[in-house]
Amino acid sequence: MSDIEKTINNVDTAAYEPQKKPLIPENISKRITSLRYLLIMLVVFAHNNKTYLFMTDPENFSLASKTFFTHIPQVLNYTFFGQAAVPLFFMFSSYLLAKKNDPYRLMLKKKTKALLTPYLLWPAVTIGLFILVKAIAILIFPDKVNHTLPYINDWTVEDWICAFIGKYPKHYANSLFEPYIGPFYYLRDLLIMNLISPILIYLIRKCRISYFVLMFGIFLYAPMFLIGYSGLLYYSLGLFFGLNDIDFFELADKAKWKFLIPSVLITWIITINRTAAPSTLLVIVACIFMLKFSKLISDNPKMYSIAKYLASFSFFLYAIHEPKFLNFLVKLWYKFITVQNGITDTLEFFIVGAATCCIGTLIGIAMKKIMPKVFYMFNGGR
Repeated sequence: MSDIEKTINNVDTAAYEPQKKPLIPENISKRITSLRYLLIMLVVFAHNNKTYLFMTDPENFSLASKTFFTHIPQVLNYTFFGQAAVPLFFMFSSYLLAKKNDPYRLMLKKKTKALLTPYLLWPAVTIGLFILVKAIAILIFPDKVNHTLPYINDWTVEDWICAFIGKYPKHYANSLFEPYIGPFYYLRDLLIMNLISPILIYLIRKCRISYFVLMFGIFLYAPMFLIGYSGLLYYSLGLFFGLNDIDFFELADKAKWKFLIPSVLITWIITINRTAAPSTLLVIVACIFMLKFSKLISDNPKMYSIAKYLASFSFFLYAIHEPKFLNFLVKLWYKFITVQNGITDTLEFFIVGAATCCIGTLIGIAMKKIMPKVFYMFNGGR
């Protein structure tokens, strides 16, 4: 048989061979990509306000208070939009893990690069930079600076360990504190859940409904241990959707905007307090809202193109905005804007939050162009 005949036969055969179904449906992949940077922005804005302190003051945290109405954007993002980010990332991660179905060793190898490396690298470099800056300041301004180097002089071995994994203070009801870079509790929990994912997959396949009843009960009533139980619940949901080929975006799309938006407002007003069950309901509604909203981005070519580009810097922004970067910009704002009221607080919320996202992303873009290998290490190979 001549080479030409072989080529023709190969073309004919390829035309009739069924195409392999992609591991991740294109629609779901696009919509996850559409949300990645947006959800991180919501996290940044949620960390950029006085809302937490405001909410812990029972006299002010009331629908009838004047302070409440002057801080509606902050409270709405802190209690609703921003609350959807971490649960959805847990769900996306476990869904992709279930669909890819990599061998356990290969999965651990990938997660070491994507999660463990940046989890250890970011706090180590951040602490190292603070020590270096303080040491330089001591050399240049010996009479104006306290000669005690931060972290080295007074930190015990336990303090250093807790800087990476968090700790259990007895006077905080046995709650697991965040590591030095606060948002990295997500990476810590995700690493642990990836390690035990074969057990979770087995239980989900065998027990199904009873498993989720147990997970929800643990989330509501069990004392904290090693990981956040809300993360475990949403991680399990992602595994369930992946194992059963369920399109959770399609489920969210069934909610009509004309019913969903009023439901959001009603749920938010009714459940705006810090008790476990109502806040869980609010998070679920927020997740449905964001899943449905992703279609507006993925269906618009220009918006999706921008979202896809920014998605590659979402983790970098997540890591760099804390512990000091965002706080520095907040302090800088109030150094020049001394008047504090509802208007200036809201302006600070939007302007400083936007500045943090822009500057953090630009640093990532510059690092990727100038030092691509270093960027990929800090960004988990993304």
